[in-house]
Parts: sequence; structure tokens; C-alpha cells
Amino acid sequence: MKSNLEFTGLADLKQGAAITLFDKALHDAILNILDPNYPADRKREVSLSVRMMPDKDRRDARIEIECALKLPNKTSITTRLFIGMRNGQVLSAEEHRDQLPMFEKDANQPAAKITAIHGGKP
Repeated sequence: MKSNLEFTGLADLKQGAAITLFDKALHDAILNILDPNYPADRKREVSLSVRMMPDKDRRDARIEIECALKLPNKTSITTRLFIGMRNGQVLSAEEHRDQLPMFEKDANQPAAKITAIHGGKP
């Protein structure tokens, strides 16, 4: 432990609270970089501000520590949703190239009648 007459550094202020604030913001910035919902090519900014306000006789100073994190907005996404009915229930599924048929013909609905047309007359 330092005596009261030794220089105080960032790690000493509020028992290292500034370092904890910075580390948390840096962690959140890294999580944001790894999140595919945010653009990869945008800057993230972590800034630590230390403001000192001395009293009039210059014997002490009030210290204010703030850590700010600037992140980009989420990336806009688009998708396609297939919708339909199965057994009277509304169903939906997101587009997928390997998707098997999902909407079955309702068993209560009669099969389509095929009519042969010869010469334009039924």
C-alpha cells in the first residue's frame, strides 16, 4: 500500500475502477466486432476520460472518471419467409435452398379435377 505522499496513478484511483471500466468497454467492443449483426468494416471506439477539478487553494482535486464506448448501428438484414397452411394451422419458414416441401395439401380439400380440353371446348 502506498503512503499518502506517493504519486497516485490510474491503477490507484478508486482501487483501479478506471481500469475495470475500460476493460469492460473493451470487452463489449470485441463482442460487437464478433457479432455478425454489426458491420465488420466500421470503427469501434473506447475512450477513457479523467477530469480533474481542483479547489481554489489547489490542495485537492475532485476526479471524475468516465469510460465511453461508441459502436456502429446494427446491419440491416433481409430474408424471405414462406407462408402457408397445414391442417388449418398457419406455418412459416425462412428460405433455405435445401428445404424440403413443408406445406402439405389439406386432407379435407378435394383433389383437383383434371379436365381434358379438345378443340377449345370442355
